[in-house]
Amino acid sequence: MKNEKYLKHLRFITLVAIIPLLFHSCTHNEINQPLASKHFFQASDFMINDYKAQRSSKQLMKIVTINQHLDTLYYRDSLKEDELILLSKFNLNNPDWIQQYKADTAFGVYGEPDRYTYKALNDKLAIRNMEVFVNQGRVRVIKIDSRRNSLINKHQQHLTYTASTGYDLISSQQMWNGDTLRMNIHGSFVSKNK
Repeated sequence: MKNEKYLKHLRFITLVAIIPLLFHSCTHNEINQPLASKHFFQASDFMINDYKAQRSSKQLMKIVTINQHLDTLYYRDSLKEDELILLSKFNLNNPDWIQQYKADTAFGVYGEPDRYTYKALNDKLAIRNMEVFVNQGRVRVIKIDSRRNSLINKHQQHLTYTASTGYDLISSQQMWNGDTLRMNIHGSFVSKNK
């Protein structure tokens, strides 16, 4: 009889201890699917600063392919602002967008962030996805997918920017009349010829 009473008491204590844990683990937690905070990673600022730093000592070699026609361009001249127009378009610094992106951070083995991701929750936003890959606190690669639609064309871009190395841009524009313009640009920072 004592043994039976002891077992009932033990079950009761176990239930009292486990039930709150179960309820706590089943509650919706904002950490699981956070929206972007007011602290967006400023990809365009990073890319522009890195680009300027590289161009101060290196030239930019561009390999451009437009509808499968290849051309190679070297930019040896001083840094011009019009070279930065492309990179400045990949900016998430808009307070109205804060609640329109789902943000996530992946952590590595040592507890440091390895990857930041932003995914648009609103189809009208041009920047659809952005991933920032980090290694030991240093940004290594930024990948951005964007899409813009207008009355005259549909424009999709995929940019991969590798810090201190260069970038790859794949762009596709489908015009209103059905024509498609495909452009690939591979930009590399190379040593200046002396």
